[in-house]
Amino acid sequence: MAAERYRFMLGRRDAAITIQSKFRQFQDYLSYQLLLLEVIPALTTIQRHWRGYAQRQGYAALIEAVIRMQSFTRGAVLVRKTLMRSWYNAATCMQKLWRGFWVQMHYQLDLLDIVTVQCLVRKQQSKQGAKLRTASVAVLQRTGRIFLARLVLLRLKLEKQATTRIQVSQLVARPRNFR
Repeated sequence: MAAERYRFMLGRRDAAITIQSKFRQFQDYLSYQLLLLEVIPALTTIQRHWRGYAQRQGYAALIEAVIRMQSFTRGAVLVRKTLMRSWYNAATCMQKLWRGFWVQMHYQLDLLDIVTVQCLVRKQQSKQGAKLRTASVAVLQRTGRIFLARLVLLRLKLEKQATTRIQVSQLVARPRNFR
């Protein structure tokens, strides 16, 4: 009888565990479905915006490349028309264009070098300033602590002297009974 009751209790426990497990699975499934209903539209929107942004960036790059190509082509056509007049003028014009490009390129590189050096120098100066400020603060703190310690020491000395004087005056002022 006890064995049957024990098996019956085990069966009920296993059934309860199974029911709880299935119920939790169902709850997780519902939570997952609700999450999908909320997240998928958001993901779709994000993907749509990202693709649009990427396409616009690519389109802008293409437009810029087309404009550059048109500019170079127009420049080349113009140069060709002007250079065909004479070989001398052509050589002079090419030299002028090349020298202008060369000077502009070197100017940009020199400017970049100057800015880099300025950046490094300012960084070094700020580090030195920070070290100097730190050292100055330490000196000020040390000086302040010494000054306060001296004040406390002086006050203690004065209190000790005052205490001694009060005790002496009390001894002097006390009537003596010699009996």
